Amino acid sequence: RVVDAMGGRMLLPRNREPMAVIAWGCAHNYQLGTGQYVAQDTPVVVTPLLNLGASVLDVSCGGDHCAAVDDAGRLYTWGLSDHGRLGLHSARDAQLPSHVRSLGSERVVAV
Repeated sequence: RVVDAMGGRMLLPRNREPMAVIAWGCAHNYQLGTGQYVAQDTPVVVTPLLNLGASVLDVSCGGDHCAAVDDAGRLYTWGLSDHGRLGLHSARDAQLPSHVRSLGSERVVAV
């Protein structure tokens, strides 16, 4: 069941129920979160988000990177990382969703 959709630089309100994240399109900065640098012309599940040990409650994507919050309040980012935009203390692009540990014990509620 599709409960929401977004694309490009448009941000939409999110539902507060667990979800599977599905992505397709350009992957030149790993922004799909699948670990592949290959464009997807059909929808694929972002499987790394299924293995978090918690449910994804919110997702936001820009043209080159994405962020997700799980029900434990942890923030994950992936994609283009120049200028520190992912919060991962690295200029290397994140191929897969990565926990933003610099937030410490702060609980994130939305992205």
